[in-house]
Amino acid sequence: MISEQSDRGGGGVIEMPYRQGDWVEVKGNYGEVVKVSMRTLELVTPDDTRVSIPHLQLWNEAIFNANNGGPELQCVADFYLHPQHRADQVRQALHDVAITSPYLQLNQPLAVVVREQPWGTHYRLRAYPVDPRQQFRFVSDLTARGRVALQALGAQPAAVPATVTPAA
Repeated sequence: MISEQSDRGGGGVIEMPYRQGDWVEVKGNYGEVVKVSMRTLELVTPDDTRVSIPHLQLWNEAIFNANNGGPELQCVADFYLHPQHRADQVRQALHDVAITSPYLQLNQPLAVVVREQPWGTHYRLRAYPVDPRQQFRFVSDLTARGRVALQALGAQPAAVPATVTPAA
């Protein structure tokens, strides 16, 4: 936590790029913030490893905060398809997969975002789990059931050339 004076004189502005319960990524370490002490930020990674990061190291590093103090955390399941398919059917199938997930938080938006690439079509299924700690089960559920739904439509996976890295 950093405190700095506002430009108008008066009260201070508190900058809190992370809090306990946030899911953050710092220097390639992703996990839930379990402790913010005077000297370090402590994360627990998805594989239950505790990582302590000294605050001093954070001054020049980007901090990616997935839920920024709130109970909502957007998750993304990616699908890469050969260009020969019915986009309307794929979008509907992926939407149906999300809406029937037991991990879906129903009061948050979900979206199927489509982006054409030179090697095929990239689908991003974006939605929110009921609890941020369910994010990995949620994405696994979306991915596994999404694959089955796309196979039922006859959609083929894209063959991404080894020299091409899929865009985020």
